[in-house]
Amino acid sequence: MKANRKALLGLLVCLGSAAASAQVAPNNQGDIGLFTMPTADMPRPDQLTLGLYGWKEQLLAGNLALLNGFVVMRDVAHDPRELGAGHITGAAIVARTGDEWYEVEREWRHVRAWSPWRGQLDLETWPRGTRMVDLAASVRSRGPIVLTVMQDGAVLWRSAIMPHPRPMKLEMSCRVRDGHGRLELLASPFGQLEPPVVPDRPPIFAIEDLRFVAPGRDQSRR
Repeated sequence: MKANRKALLGLLVCLGSAAASAQVAPNNQGDIGLFTMPTADMPRPDQLTLGLYGWKEQLLAGNLALLNGFVVMRDVAHDPRELGAGHITGAAIVARTGDEWYEVEREWRHVRAWSPWRGQLDLETWPRGTRMVDLAASVRSRGPIVLTVMQDGAVLWRSAIMPHPRPMKLEMSCRVRDGHGRLELLASPFGQLEPPVVPDRPPIFAIEDLRFVAPGRDQSRR
């Protein structure tokens, strides 16, 4: 009986010592994390050690919620035909590829779409109105071609495109009337101005990282 009392008294003394000399590892909320004793690694003879550990399920749930938020941000739904969008001079504007284009490719840093010899880009603004729009993009090709961009029968931009590793810069101004505009892109073999008549539609050129800037703004700073 006396031995049991001594053991119980020793346990109470050790608990008191643990509360007084424990090392606490709190989190940013001040919650208790881990209690350790100096003699926890190698207990001395006739000495009792005690270790306590508290687990916060809220922290795990919070991390899972944060991870889920990143997944949702990464998998945001996009219009499969949207090649570029922006906001200029008090209006929102978006460019969409026509039915003849291949599916828009979205990477971490780039957005591009491949087109056969002929392709159309549709522009739409909100609110609707008539305005000039400056457009900038990069152009890639799989072979030497001449690319022409036209609107309402007028040539807006024309240049030879070579299959270099680095894309070529495209900069031009176009008009949007009543909230709508359409650009026609024509690719032709190098040395010609008309697209060939072919039964298939292989990918010939790509428009990449299309963006809009306010008229008169220096596009080289973007």
